[in-house]
Amino acid sequence: KQIKESTELVARDAEIVAQPAPQPPTDPMSVIHYAIEKGVSAETMERLMAMRAQLVAENAKIAFSNAMAAFQSECPCIVKNKAAMNGAQVMYKFASLDEIVGQVRPLLLKHGFSFDFDTEANDNIIKVICTAIHRDGHSKPSSFSVPTDGGTSRMSGPQKVGGARTFAMRYAFCNAFGILTSDEDTD
Repeated sequence: KQIKESTELVARDAEIVAQPAPQPPTDPMSVIHYAIEKGVSAETMERLMAMRAQLVAENAKIAFSNAMAAFQSECPCIVKNKAAMNGAQVMYKFASLDEIVGQVRPLLLKHGFSFDFDTEANDNIIKVICTAIHRDGHSKPSSFSVPTDGGTSRMSGPQKVGGARTFAMRYAFCNAFGILTSDEDTD
């Protein structure tokens, strides 16, 4: 009987030893939950939360960069569709902001991007900031400044400011997403 009991104990102990020890978690949220369960100090929790925030930010930046590369690989060169006229004479051609956004909007959505504009005006300078925002949380601003005293003699003061703002929006937007414009290919 003692031999049988000893054999059973040895078998049970062997089963316990054969079981792998539970491993501590490795992903940030599981580590935080594990730390809470173990009752770690507030200072340690603060460091864990800061580490988690840093990892989330790094992952969002990587996702932003990958999405931007994918967007740019598919983005067409936008043809300049508008002409700036001086009477009957074409002064230059440009791609309008609505044309640029219209052509790239499906690609922006496909790759998880949105954008936002902010405007600052100081003296005779208007500055537009276009922020490229990715769905995973990373964003990157691009700014473009333009004097507001340009325009034509037929434009009022507010029209000159509006024209400068639109010009700055177009360039800030293209810079934020790496969009190129070109003349029509006629050959």
